Amino acid sequence: MSETNQLPEQRYDASSIKVLEGLDAVRTRPAMYIGDTGPKGLHHLVWEVVDNSIDEAMAGFCDTINVVLQDDGGCRVEDNGRGIPVDPYPSGPHKGKSAAEVVLTVLHAGGKFGGEGYKVSGGLHGVGVKCVNALSEWTEVEVFKNEKTYHIAFARGEVTKPLALVETLEKTAATAKRTGTRITFLPDAQIFPDTEFRYETLENRLRELAFLNPGVKIRLIDERVDASGQRRDNTFHSPDGIGGYVVTSAAGGVIAAIGPDLQVAGAESVNVAGCVLTPGLVNTHHHLYQTLTRAVPGGQDALLFGWLQTLYPIWSRFGPEEMFVSAQVGLVELALSGCTMTSDHLYLYPNGSRLDDTIAAAADVGLRFHPTRGAMSIGESDGGLPPDALVEKEAAILEDCIRVIDAFHDARAGAMVRVGVAPCSPFSVSRDLMRDAAILARDKGVMLHTHLAENDEDIAYSLEKFGCRPGQYAEDLGWTGDDVWHAHCVKLDGQEIDLFAKSGTGVAHCPCSNCRLGSGIAPVRQMRDAGVKVGLGVDGSASNDIGNLMGEARQTMLLQRVQNGADAMSADEALWIATRGGAQVLGRDDCGEIAVGKRADIAVWDANGIESAGSWDPAALVLAGPSKVRDLFVEGRRIVASGQMVTIDTGSVIARQNTLAKRLWERM
Repeated sequence: MSETNQLPEQRYDASSIKVLEGLDAVRTRPAMYIGDTGPKGLHHLVWEVVDNSIDEAMAGFCDTINVVLQDDGGCRVEDNGRGIPVDPYPSGPHKGKSAAEVVLTVLHAGGKFGGEGYKVSGGLHGVGVKCVNALSEWTEVEVFKNEKTYHIAFARGEVTKPLALVETLEKTAATAKRTGTRITFLPDAQIFPDTEFRYETLENRLRELAFLNPGVKIRLIDERVDASGQRRDNTFHSPDGIGGYVVTSAAGGVIAAIGPDLQVAGAESVNVAGCVLTPGLVNTHHHLYQTLTRAVPGGQDALLFGWLQTLYPIWSRFGPEEMFVSAQVGLVELALSGCTMTSDHLYLYPNGSRLDDTIAAAADVGLRFHPTRGAMSIGESDGGLPPDALVEKEAAILEDCIRVIDAFHDARAGAMVRVGVAPCSPFSVSRDLMRDAAILARDKGVMLHTHLAENDEDIAYSLEKFGCRPGQYAEDLGWTGDDVWHAHCVKLDGQEIDLFAKSGTGVAHCPCSNCRLGSGIAPVRQMRDAGVKVGLGVDGSASNDIGNLMGEARQTMLLQRVQNGADAMSADEALWIATRGGAQVLGRDDCGEIAVGKRADIAVWDANGIESAGSWDPAALVLAGPSKVRDLFVEGRRIVASGQMVTIDTGSVIARQNTLAKRLWERM
């Protein structure tokens, strides 16, 4: 090598080593401590402070936590625990500093590493509140104890006002009892590109914490004025925890009361000792007819488009009986997995099949049903994916949509059947049909549904045929809004996620199907953080092969952890998505919750079995618990008892399904 090409000598010795003192490491590499500096990391600051209060509650010293979103962009968390220690630190390099200062500035300092400070704790690393302090423009801490108030202030982790006694309270019975800690902080805009806290994100998590910590009252106050000019204020409190509810339902399927020792004359009594009660799970995307074509060899290892091309010829031989029986099987499978309400996307109608066939099946099984009149109008000869034999004329499609809406749709609260309009996908119908379907649905007051942005092939098709991404295509044709939900959305980008959040558009997340077809991992964490409504779907049993909704909740949690870290999604959030999240997507504010006045759709999970043995948290069903429900109530009526259907002869349905499947196979 010539001298002109030689690299300059670089010195690498002890002087090259940089030591980050104090909280500099946190500010230099924030993602190492809080995951990222996006919405997830921003809200993680709140969780770290709240978790300290929860630790006080778990130790038996706190029963009230207030979280306030201030109009200046800051957040204030206050509890009535023992209060952070304020006496001088006794030894070592921090000797003489107040314990409060050490707790807020010294990594791995806290009351959870030994001794009697915390016998039980939800967090043990001693890092959390220091991160909040380091990553905030300013932090103020007030401590109430010993009939005194103490104050200490920081700026980006550095002390600006040392701990000082600011108030000695007049000795009264009330002040003698006042203890606790108040921490107020303003996230640093130098660290976080977006410093705005989202009320919905905090609301969901705090509700979960209230359920998991019986007896603790958690209040969330938003001092900011929302779009309607209102300030929000909610209190979450579960006296007995998720598993402690005794629920009676009356008055036509509505939950009438919640609490222990309820007695209602003439009501059925159900012993739920050792069980966990949840709202019935909600399935937001399914193709029930596909239960008749599970594990078809030619499609087992294919991507989406190839898989469809394998199965279209088989589905073309279906008739009304195949549609009816396959729907029954799919609905029974859902019910046994704790599902009380399901949608269905039926987009092909060969040999006299009608949406009426699946609606009849749902009535027999007893599930709350949201069927959608799907359609395909562009066959292979016109450049589409489906064979010509499975497409319909667009005028006939719209005419039949009107027929089934007029015949079956029920807009009332507590409705057992609501109909939607659902062209199959942008690659199987025309632009005109998409636009006309949206106009028709809004004229009739029903919801809209389709597939969108499912995989890379889907994106490529949209760019080639429409000159834009799927989200833009949907918006251009009127397919965004709170009356629209899209299935999959695996490949949504940040701009599309923001569009869905602002417009109120929902997403049916189908994790097992996405894995089975190799479509990818949907950005559920990003969607949720942005405020997008997300529910779960099992998808068609030919692409998933299993219709267990509790399994979808677990898979959702695991995939988000694989993609975003172990703390990306809790078991409780996954269960919330599977219940209330799905109800929101389907526009059902009367379902998805165990609350007085809501519909009595309740799943009872037996926590006495092998799946829950050794579980320290029986309510964490998604982590350790049964995937098959013990009892299931829909509209207050029991449709599953002791793990068995009571509305239908399951054995006969299975036998008929297998006979039909064999007949289809023999005709291939």
